[in-house]
Amino acid sequence: MNEGHYNELQYHEDDLKKRPKNPQLRITTWPESKVSVPAAYVFPVWLCQDEFLIFENRPGDPVVLPDELYLRELKELDLHDPKAILDFSRKYGRFGWTDWELDRDSSNDINSDLLELLKTQAQAFTRNVPIQYLDSELIAVRQVDEFIFYAAMLRDMTRAWQLYKRQLSLEDFFNEMESDWLKPLLEQAKPHKGEDWILLLLLGNLLNRGLKAFQVRLEIDFNIDNAFPVGQPVPDLFSLLCLQLANHINENATYKPCGNETCKNVFVRQRGRASGKRYRLKGVDYCDYACAKSQAQRDLRRRQAKTRRLHRDGASPEAIAKQLNADLASVKRWISKK
Repeated sequence: MNEGHYNELQYHEDDLKKRPKNPQLRITTWPESKVSVPAAYVFPVWLCQDEFLIFENRPGDPVVLPDELYLRELKELDLHDPKAILDFSRKYGRFGWTDWELDRDSSNDINSDLLELLKTQAQAFTRNVPIQYLDSELIAVRQVDEFIFYAAMLRDMTRAWQLYKRQLSLEDFFNEMESDWLKPLLEQAKPHKGEDWILLLLLGNLLNRGLKAFQVRLEIDFNIDNAFPVGQPVPDLFSLLCLQLANHINENATYKPCGNETCKNVFVRQRGRASGKRYRLKGVDYCDYACAKSQAQRDLRRRQAKTRRLHRDGASPEAIAKQLNADLASVKRWISKK
């Protein structure tokens, strides 16, 4: 394994043979500290025939990605809606086409059967692009299906981390899994390798490959307009979101369901109220301030309705205040409302 890689997950196929049965599996990151997620470069893009994303080969201004983008916006994205995928690409950048070819330093980092599946998928994405849409110096063309491929893969990596954290059962993992091309490889090993095999392939192999852009390096800037410094990678959105996930793994993060009953998000840190990028991890029940406010208003309306119902049934304001643990002035004000 190349020791220069940032956040390389220390997990190998050989470990499966060495560990005793049902050990407490441990995943660590290198380096041990979190790695800042670089800005994404958003390219002008158009949708053609609901099948192809046509990108101009000129990046726009860098965009700072929202925290937990992989866990929220990507999770909520409707992968059956090409126009939603287009909007996502216009807002956050190009997704996918990581190089799955082996190099000398990575030949032992990825399962050979998995690598062949990935190569087959990559070849299919290239082969199915009509000749009039082939890449040129001015444009790059990718299938919508390729976006879906990488998005589903990343969502399944997130499920693998939930599996490791005991927030998802093995059965639920397979029921929710979206990467259909990977299911046969996991299913055939399920009886005798189970969770270890899933974590190895999705985190030890796939997530690590997405992190290859982040490594120790030198960058040399010649101050030429519209030119990136020599040595500076321009990671695609897949790699950037892999880094967001790896940073959560680094801190052993646990996903929490949002306390807003109409919100389906899970989250690590609340958005919207932090100053200076300082987020509370404990005592936070909502994914963002809007959800906290929405649930508070909903709970208030219910308390008001219950107050009026109890009053109609003959309860005194004092008794209602005691039962609802509310102050008497508020109870009287709620009763007076029609």
